[in-house]
Amino acid sequence: GLIAENTYIFFWTLNNGSCGDYSTDNMFLSLSNHLLTPADAGADQNLCTETETNLAANLPVNTSGEWVLVTENSTAFIENPLDNETFVADLSFGQNAFAWTLSAENCPDYSSDTIIVFQNEKIEANSDVYFNIGQPLVNLDFLANDVFGNPSSIDFQFLSTPEFGVLQANGDGTYNFSFSEEEDNKNVAFTYEICLQNCPEICAQADVIILSEAPPVAPPPLLAPPNVITPNGDGTGDIFAIPNYSSYGGPIALTVIDRWGNIVYETKQYDNNWQGEDNHRTKLPEGTYFYILRAGIGNDLEMHGSITIVR
Repeated sequence: GLIAENTYIFFWTLNNGSCGDYSTDNMFLSLSNHLLTPADAGADQNLCTETETNLAANLPVNTSGEWVLVTENSTAFIENPLDNETFVADLSFGQNAFAWTLSAENCPDYSSDTIIVFQNEKIEANSDVYFNIGQPLVNLDFLANDVFGNPSSIDFQFLSTPEFGVLQANGDGTYNFSFSEEEDNKNVAFTYEICLQNCPEICAQADVIILSEAPPVAPPPLLAPPNVITPNGDGTGDIFAIPNYSSYGGPIALTVIDRWGNIVYETKQYDNNWQGEDNHRTKLPEGTYFYILRAGIGNDLEMHGSITIVR
């Protein structure tokens, strides 16, 4: 048998019989007790917020190595592919696989090992708004408009719960929501959070809003009052009257200005009863005046025109 730490020479001779040995070749075989150390690319890495990292592989004596990116469509960049310790950047989201291959004299590419660098994707939670006017809501998927990778990689929890109504899990990631009869006119808001399982420090929050109050009814437009009043006490045309005053739900402000721009009458709570007097209840002279009516929230409804007093 062959013995380690020795070199053997083997001859190969061709013979055709009549011509004898016409060609000979030989080979040397050296045996060693020293086994080549296999490649070790290091432990896999999970990156949460970083987009770059360092690779550190082994480099046994009398060997050389090379890093190669083996993940297709990855944008990763290897700074020094021939160094066992090197910097990599521009990692793609998901898996980035790097192979470290060792070579020795007379033994090219004798061993290879692969490291996986996983770059976690960013997550985004977006608020959900639902309308519930006395009707239950079913199969609500709060994550449907959120942005993340694999749903199984996400942890979900409520940071707050509805103050009114009942929220019930269906077991498939969706929820049903309903009010009792006493609560069906309430608006509800609560908050949830999603986090990456591999990176629990990466989280996003969003609100769920359920609108159940009936929207406010817009007030009717003001109808134009008369442009002439005759405040003489005969019961006809005595009052500067807004025709639909009684059907208007909000406060009405009235300002009356004379021809020189002076405010002669002003009130923020007009009672539909102005009879051509100033704020001191003194009768104003006959003539033409100008009025401004303001109504609505923030006085966003406005009407203006002229009013003539004839006595």
